[in-house]
Order: sequence, then structure tokens, then C-alpha cells
Amino acid sequence: MYKLLIIEDDNIMAKVLTRIFTSEKYDVKHTKTAGDGFEICLKELPDLVLLDVHLPDGNGLDLCRKMKETPRIKHIPIVIMTGEATSVDNKMQGLRA
Repeated sequence: MYKLLIIEDDNIMAKVLTRIFTSEKYDVKHTKTAGDGFEICLKELPDLVLLDVHLPDGNGLDLCRKMKETPRIKHIPIVIMTGEATSVDNKMQGLRA
């Protein structure tokens, strides 16, 4: 069973994503903050992270950079999500592999 970590502060979006992935037999963990997401990622070592850009305690892009600089978890694929693509387009530079 694959492990998925959703870092998303919007409850509706988190519930929709959780329902979709649990129906596909993923083991889903969810958190609403960047800080908790980083700690859970280090502890659980998920197979995939779905990461919102706008979080209450930080920027998802900054969290992505931090995760990619952390040897224990840098191999984990991260899908970045946002409802405001135009506001983050320039900030995405340097994150593309």
C-alpha cells in the first residue's frame, strides 16, 4: 500500500483528495500546516506528498525547497497545488527538476 501525505489547509479540498486516494487503496495522512507536514514527512516517509502553496504557517514552495534539501526525504516526489497559479509562476523557478 502506498503512503500519501496531503499538506492542505482547506478542509473541503483535503476531504476530496483523501476520498479519492483512499478509494485507490492509498494510506492517506493529512495535515494543515507546513510545520506539521515536514515532521510527518520525516517520520512517515510517504511515497508521495500533495502540497498546497498557501498554508497558514508558511509558503508551500519554501517547504518544498526545505524538503528537497533534507537528505532523508529529498527523494520523495512532491505535487504542488494551488488555486492561484499566476501568483506563484515566477516563484516556481528553481523547483523544476
